[in-house]
Amino acid sequence: MENSKKPPGSRVAIVKRYRDASADVQRYFEYLPRLIEEDFPLNICISYRFARTEQAQNELVYYGVVKLHGGEKELTRNAVQKWRVDRQKFGTMFKTIYGKPVKSSIVDALEEAKQIRDDVMHGKEVTEKEKRQAIVDVIDYADDLNEFVKSIAGFRPFGDMRGYKGRTPALDKSTTRWMLKGIGFELG
Repeated sequence: MENSKKPPGSRVAIVKRYRDASADVQRYFEYLPRLIEEDFPLNICISYRFARTEQAQNELVYYGVVKLHGGEKELTRNAVQKWRVDRQKFGTMFKTIYGKPVKSSIVDALEEAKQIRDDVMHGKEVTEKEKRQAIVDVIDYADDLNEFVKSIAGFRPFGDMRGYKGRTPALDKSTTRWMLKGIGFELG
């Protein structure tokens, strides 16, 4: 789904865009309509959206290591839990794990929303129009990233991950430890 650059003119338009998103994205951000319809401040909606997005990015790293590289689940989960995601590190980690960068059109879709999120979180003045657009941009990002990852790895990170790995046996912990270090994780 390509980004809808027309800013949503109201809260109703945000909910409509949410309902136009894939079923996976709707399930992943299941509380958004209630937050919007019950008139919670848009700052809370933005915080919720980005918290869930960062959770999906962490899971995307975890699932990629386990599914594509055979990482042992427990050791990989511990490494990802200790890893501190930031924008640059996520892009580097994604490229290392998946063998290609996230398409620039997908990354660009989130850049303005990230700036709005940063301004909101740091108490800067942000218009309601900008906040509405940031919320919709995250919906577009989730849909677009889902389809991109599905095309290269066979699963959607903003979705139901049951059965993502298949029956492929995992590497042993010693080999997984070396692999995780090679990918760039700091292990204790």
